[in-house]
Amino acid sequence: MRVRGVTLKALQIPSRPAPLWGVLAFKRLPCLALLLCLFLAGCGASTRRADLVVLNGAEPETLDPALITGQPEGRVTNALFEGLTSFSAEGKPIPGVAERWDLSADSRVYTFHLRSDARWSDGRPVTADDFLRSWRRVLAPETGSEYASQLYHIRNGRAFNEGKLTDFNQVGVRVIDPATLEVTLENPTPYFLDLCAFTTLLPVPLETVARFGDDWTKPGRLVGNGAYSLAEWRINDRIRLVKNPHYWNRAHVAMQTVDILPISKANTAFNFYAAGQADLILDKGLVPNQLLDELKNRPDFHAAPFLGIYFLRFNCTRPPFNDPACAAPSPSSSINSSSWTKSRERANSPPTASRLPARAATNRPPA
Repeated sequence: MRVRGVTLKALQIPSRPAPLWGVLAFKRLPCLALLLCLFLAGCGASTRRADLVVLNGAEPETLDPALITGQPEGRVTNALFEGLTSFSAEGKPIPGVAERWDLSADSRVYTFHLRSDARWSDGRPVTADDFLRSWRRVLAPETGSEYASQLYHIRNGRAFNEGKLTDFNQVGVRVIDPATLEVTLENPTPYFLDLCAFTTLLPVPLETVARFGDDWTKPGRLVGNGAYSLAEWRINDRIRLVKNPHYWNRAHVAMQTVDILPISKANTAFNFYAAGQADLILDKGLVPNQLLDELKNRPDFHAAPFLGIYFLRFNCTRPPFNDPACAAPSPSSSINSSSWTKSRERANSPPTASRLPARAATNRPPA
């Protein structure tokens, strides 16, 4: 999908004539010009436009699922790796590496049955032990995973992560056989299947991690089990993903190549999109706020629920908010949430009275 139509001089990319010194240099040095042309011709294949070009925001800090905390990283790793479950187009958990699962009568024990054709990108089978060892790595205190708490629903997961328990055999993850993984929870957790698709719970190739250390996520080294493999990662330029020929559901992967562009400035990102150099802007923060009123009326503008909230925090240790007369009633009670979201967000963001997003599983915000 490529779109034209929004014209704003401040956001247009002016065309530039070739600099005079460059023209003169080629006239004086025809051999150099010929060599440069040959070099560019040889590089043409690697710079060919991908089937899909995505504007992703900031440069990913890492592609290690155990260490990821940001959305830009998560979007890339979800293409490179697949968990026991994945998400449907409607955001519901569906079978991923696990083709099916059983749940005990008390809703505390999940038994996952893995696909026989699930493979890593190097052709090796994905096993239940891959998940056990990957989750153990997340919970290991020395890993320093900021999102290790996502596994606290598993029996003794928190105790192991906090160093109160050192025997991982007491954590509620057990390999029944190479294709069967049993997970015992502390308590019934209705959204556990959603968590199984979350980035922190994605499996990683421990042999590759052990071999290359912190460099295991680099192109030519990273081994994944997702729909795509990592072909290139050029800092501040692009990440090139290519279709993984070993992915179990490869018949339904339409794009052969995907480019992820690390552009964090809204004006620059929109220029890329408006000029047809990119096909998709995934982050609302990459759309110029001053254009939202116009853009949201276009057919290529799609608003969808976001599992998150934005809020204002008042520093009640400084004037005027440290004045008891100002603090009662609370400052928040004097703010019209509907007017604020309409004037500041401009993207039809609904106001909320809850710290938990309304779309979160089982959550019903107060009236």
